Amino acid sequence: RFCAMTRVLFFSITFYTLPLDAGTRKKFTALTDFFAVSVIGCSYGRRPEIGRDTADFYLAPYWHSWIMRRVVFCWHARRWLRNCIFRGIDVIVAQGPLEAFFVSLIIPRQRGPKLIVELHGEWYLAPLLYKNIKSRTIAFFMRRIQERGLGAADAFRVVSGFLRRALYERHAVGGRPVYNFPAYTDFDLFLSAQQRFTKNNVIFIPNYFGEQRFS
Repeated sequence: RFCAMTRVLFFSITFYTLPLDAGTRKKFTALTDFFAVSVIGCSYGRRPEIGRDTADFYLAPYWHSWIMRRVVFCWHARRWLRNCIFRGIDVIVAQGPLEAFFVSLIIPRQRGPKLIVELHGEWYLAPLLYKNIKSRTIAFFMRRIQERGLGAADAFRVVSGFLRRALYERHAVGGRPVYNFPAYTDFDLFLSAQQRFTKNNVIFIPNYFGEQRFS
């Protein structure tokens, strides 16, 4: 029996290696049970990489420079996103407001697929947390771009109740749906490591403005 699966594109500056590691493959294997999945992201190589491992991957090359990495990503992603219109992608999942803004520039909302914007953290603080961004003027414009990205969304996905509340407090959500469910975690990795510890320990290592703080 023919079954038309929803075609979903995941768009983010996330790094992947092909073939996928076992944990990542498990995630995309589960997704492909319900959707026809494509991914635009980054590779660790110096050349663009296009391949398939449970999903179709379009990976931009790696650059050590924070700015050049994003410039090169946008250059390749622009062409790949336009191809999505012709391939008939139904939904684009953008991993953040900045990614959503870029998608909105390439694919008009009226003609393009539905856009879901994910919020994995406090997006309104992110412009000040990059150690490369010294200028508050640049941070100001980044926040304006984030607002445009949120404005282009047809729906939102947040990973916690805190982010759900923050979204309603800081952005005019209107009647657009907001879905709250956590990020994917492969718990088998933790279960396999349980014998190496005699008690429960949690280590949190944030990196703000180049400083490492341990707690």
